[in-house]
Amino acid sequence: MTGLAWPDARAGDALIALAEACELAPRALELGAPSVELDAWLDEAARWIGVELEPIAGPGDQLAAMLRAAAPALVRTPDGLLAIVAARRDHLVILTPEGTRGRIGITQVAAAIAAPAAAPIRAAVSRELEAIGLRGARARRAEAVLIDTRLRGTSIGGVLALRVAPETSLRRQVRAMHLAPRIAAVAVAHLASYLLVLASWWALGKGALIGQLEAGWLSGWALLVGSAAAIRCVGDWAVGRVAIDAASAIKQRLLVGVLGTDLDGLRAEGVGRSLGRVFDAASLEQLVIGGGFAAGFAAIELVIAAAVLGLGAGGAPHVLLLVLVTTIGALAARRYWRRRRAWTERRLTLTHRLIEAMIGHATRLAQQPEARRHDDEDRQLAAYEVEAERMDRALVALGALVPRGWLVVSIAALTPAILGGDADVTGLAVALGGTMLAFAALGKLTAGLAQLAGGAIAWRSIAPILEAARRPAAVAPPGLALAAPSPTAPIASLRGVVYRPPRRGTPVLDDCELAVPTDGRLLLEGASGAGKSTMAALLAGLRRPDSGLVLAGGLDLASLGDQGWRRRIACAPQFHDNHLFSAPLAFNLLLGRSWPPRPEDLAEAQAVCEELGLGDVIGRMPGALFEMVGETGWQLSHGERCRVYLARTLLQGAPLIVLDESLAALDPETMQLAITCIDRRARAAIVIAHP
Repeated sequence: MTGLAWPDARAGDALIALAEACELAPRALELGAPSVELDAWLDEAARWIGVELEPIAGPGDQLAAMLRAAAPALVRTPDGLLAIVAARRDHLVILTPEGTRGRIGITQVAAAIAAPAAAPIRAAVSRELEAIGLRGARARRAEAVLIDTRLRGTSIGGVLALRVAPETSLRRQVRAMHLAPRIAAVAVAHLASYLLVLASWWALGKGALIGQLEAGWLSGWALLVGSAAAIRCVGDWAVGRVAIDAASAIKQRLLVGVLGTDLDGLRAEGVGRSLGRVFDAASLEQLVIGGGFAAGFAAIELVIAAAVLGLGAGGAPHVLLLVLVTTIGALAARRYWRRRRAWTERRLTLTHRLIEAMIGHATRLAQQPEARRHDDEDRQLAAYEVEAERMDRALVALGALVPRGWLVVSIAALTPAILGGDADVTGLAVALGGTMLAFAALGKLTAGLAQLAGGAIAWRSIAPILEAARRPAAVAPPGLALAAPSPTAPIASLRGVVYRPPRRGTPVLDDCELAVPTDGRLLLEGASGAGKSTMAALLAGLRRPDSGLVLAGGLDLASLGDQGWRRRIACAPQFHDNHLFSAPLAFNLLLGRSWPPRPEDLAEAQAVCEELGLGDVIGRMPGALFEMVGETGWQLSHGERCRVYLARTLLQGAPLIVLDESLAALDPETMQLAITCIDRRARAAIVIAHP
């Protein structure tokens, strides 16, 4: 690969050149040479220029397929970085350090990235073959088969897929995915197939009307129908690809928005309303994408139907009648949208009340009289039924009355010409054909508009999440984000910090000062509501102060970026704010590290759990560290969960850890184990507790 790979010293140049070649619109910045471990530096450099590098790993026997799916990507090889622009069936298109494009075989690249993992396997296999006396060509064939077999169970990485960052603007994501030209191509394909279908029926009808339906006419009709079907199949495939990419962009956007949503705002909103937004978000992509394509295709068909009507017996008045009915359909769609919006508001309220009732079910059973337990539900359901009936009536008017109403008025407009007997038979046939075309198009249009109305309401419902996704992420140059903390500055400090929660007039923290030494051990005590958890959230970067400075090793959040800040300060929130995901225990422990885990990560996680007294618990699990835990897996006690949260914080390896009442649920013996583990593994720690 000499001359094709970029040296590690030019990793920044390779990243920018590849992003520009793939039209991902990176920010034009100078990155310089990597100063620390290459993977971490590349991750921060990608965030800094506005793109994303996603590590991809897979079994050794699937490396070729992984390379095809990952492009564009940076691939680490023993000779340096390969900048893959695109993948073909048997080769990769790469960007060379000279700025030109070259080709290299996929199997050659797969062998290069598997070489580090294959080297110890090859040595062991060679010793085994020598021990049994196998040599020559047979030994080489056996060696290749054994190495390939053993690599199948080995996860091999080194591939960094290049993508546009999900937190970037929607316009940039659409441009990076080339959605606009792809949608235009889909529209052209649909138009072409529709015109071919019309031409096929024209050929068949022409032959029938002149009484000369010969084999040539039938052959032409069959050819046109077959061509239309082939184009429609290609168009449907393209629609599916566009829908998948657009849905992926929407989901990533929602995830970014959820992670960036203000915590206080989520608490004030309530669980029920948040769950309602989850339902809306789940249906958003289907409603918007499906409804958009349906309405767009229907609009194309309506234009063609209008042209056919203009050629028929009705002429221009018939076309104007279609325009009038379409306008009425648009007004009916607007009415349906208003009804559905009111129904959605009622549904969200009902969902909120239902979740509140489920959470407080035991309290209601113990304290509320039985005769009054369902009064509120009955009122809410009655109001919901009224709104649902109104919405259904509006939907019937839109989806049934508009297309069928068009049939009635269209045939009525042709009645004088039919009864008069002076109309041309061909003109009447064309007018009737145009009427049926418009009827089918109006049916599709009303269905698409109904879906779009639901999508618009869902979009409005999740607007706060989408707005949170628009907030710029805190990123920093890799040199700052990965810099070591200053040896002379406190490892964390607050200077004149003022924080006022939303909807509160008085600040929780006012002119707050704090300095944590490099090897400090601080116990923070105070009454409930004194601001201890608020201070922990400020130190963790989960909240921003109204004024003052929060520093980590002498730098603020804007200088370090989100990821750089988390490398310096790790926080374990209070128990009710922490979570155990329905996933393997190893995933929950190594949440702050890369996944899938390396053997050394698993070994360290096991060691920390042993130190915290979780060894017996893991020993009882059939899958050990890979046992499923959480709501749908192995159930852990309150104290065991607290220790998992503590282990997760320690395993992040940050110089400072902040523990917000993480030891409150532990018995004295277990607490002593936890304190010993914290003292051994954390450079500095802040432990928050009640006095």
